[in-house]
Amino acid sequence: MTARARLGPEQRKLAASLAVNFATRVPGLAGVVVMLPLLHRDLGTQGYAFLLGAMALGATVTFLFGGFHTVGRRQIGEAHSRGDAAAEADGFVTLMAVNGAILLLAMVALGGFCATRGGGGGTMFAIAALVALAAWMNGLDNARAAYNEHYVTAVLQIVFQVANIAAAFAFPPLRQDPLTASLVLSGHGLLASLVAGAMLLRRRPYLLRGRVRHAAGALRQGLAIGMADGVLAATLSFSVVWMQASAGAAVAGWYGTLIRLFQTILVPVILLLVPLSSYIRLGWNARSAAAQARIVAASVVLGIGYGALASAGLALASWLYIDRVLALPAPGDWTRLVPIYALFTAIIAYRSYSSIAYLVMDGARLAGGIALRLLGALAVAAAASLVLSPLGTIVLYAALVGAILIEGELSSALRFRRGLAA
Repeated sequence: MTARARLGPEQRKLAASLAVNFATRVPGLAGVVVMLPLLHRDLGTQGYAFLLGAMALGATVTFLFGGFHTVGRRQIGEAHSRGDAAAEADGFVTLMAVNGAILLLAMVALGGFCATRGGGGGTMFAIAALVALAAWMNGLDNARAAYNEHYVTAVLQIVFQVANIAAAFAFPPLRQDPLTASLVLSGHGLLASLVAGAMLLRRRPYLLRGRVRHAAGALRQGLAIGMADGVLAATLSFSVVWMQASAGAAVAGWYGTLIRLFQTILVPVILLLVPLSSYIRLGWNARSAAAQARIVAASVVLGIGYGALASAGLALASWLYIDRVLALPAPGDWTRLVPIYALFTAIIAYRSYSSIAYLVMDGARLAGGIALRLLGALAVAAAASLVLSPLGTIVLYAALVGAILIEGELSSALRFRRGLAA
């Protein structure tokens, strides 16, 4: 009997999702390593920092989407596992409607912020709005992931990203304007979500017949998770916007590129955990307590281990790539930047743990505690910014948040194990 024959249908879907998801990193890495130097050359340091700041602004205003994506994926996956098509449809429509309302609020916030920017405010709004729209469309990807079929979106991402890179090489004017340059960097995600969503609805048209149900419960859970993951992602993105506005162009370009590299490293973690956590959710209730405990422990250990390795690799890449290739040297000595890399380790570790914990535990309790402490760290950093430099403020915030994430993750895992023992 072949290995393929020994796998069940859901296991084959998981294997396909994992394989194709990691294949997306080949053009993704090319997009960073090859395109960023070209964009820096064609836009200039000032325009390059503006581009990264505008894209980060779009990510900042959509920080709540992640929580509702997780709640929607959980609701659709649970309904699918019990064969309840009506509940699947209700979960899908509720997900898209709630996120649609948030998208409108995000667009209003973007418009207000960009109106105060004067020259370049219109271009900044257009770039940020495209990023926000892509984040909303990602709800379609999460709906498909609930069916353990994320490989469809991943294949489309490969196709569109290769086409993006080829077009940018063939038509240099695409690299010489911040708006078109933003499409070169992120347009493939929007197109992939749109096409994959159309394919999902064509195969499962009953999803459109759902109604918005239990919106209050979805809002409560989504807000808790969204505040934890969202505040973390939003402050990371907003720090790029803040550096672009308050620091010199060279420092802002260095920091924006560093965050871009970190997000590139974080993507494989998400691409691994979205299908894996959806697969675990489908069979979680049938697993023994011992098996559940092993899964939770593995998510902690592997997350911290991979986070440490990834951060060490990122530090080396920063020295070789940002400092030397882009000629944007790191400000200060390396010892001062250690808390930033420690934060990257903590974020990867926490995302590895929470992607599973949010689907199988009391995610609102975990996320709520983390969110409150993150807001406290943000308040401390905001007060410290009155006396510290922009980079010094970010280093302080990184140290605080790194400690919060690791402590929160370990406490939650130990609490879960005690609950199983009880």
